Amino acid sequence: MAMTFPALARRLLAAAGALVWLASPSHGQTALEMSVGCRLIAYAPQNASGVVNAPLTFETGRCWGGFLALQQASLYRDERNRPSMNLCLPPESTLTQLVRIFVRYTDSHPEEIGENWFRIAHKSMASAFPCAPAAKPGDGG
Repeated sequence: MAMTFPALARRLLAAAGALVWLASPSHGQTALEMSVGCRLIAYAPQNASGVVNAPLTFETGRCWGGFLALQQASLYRDERNRPSMNLCLPPESTLTQLVRIFVRYTDSHPEEIGENWFRIAHKSMASAFPCAPAAKPGDGG
């Protein structure tokens, strides 16, 4: 994922977003609260190289940081080699793509907008990128 600001600034925004997220009240952010910054990213113009020209705000930093954490956590596998959090994001997926999926999901499921953003983000990713069913013993192959 390419952005219009240097890599260091991107990392600082992600770290700041993660800190804000961790410092939030125990109920966490709702999908509505998170969607404020995510919507700015999802609808930001992109150049031919895929560079997103989103505004640098607290809300966009929180969105970038939250989805960076989600994307990184999804890379891990358990001791049985099952995907972490039961998410099967393709290796080529980008943060911008994940943010757009989340925004589209919240738009099409307004009844869930008041729920915890992470739960809704997980739900939207699992819906967009379902994991293949696990092979059952005796299925052959």
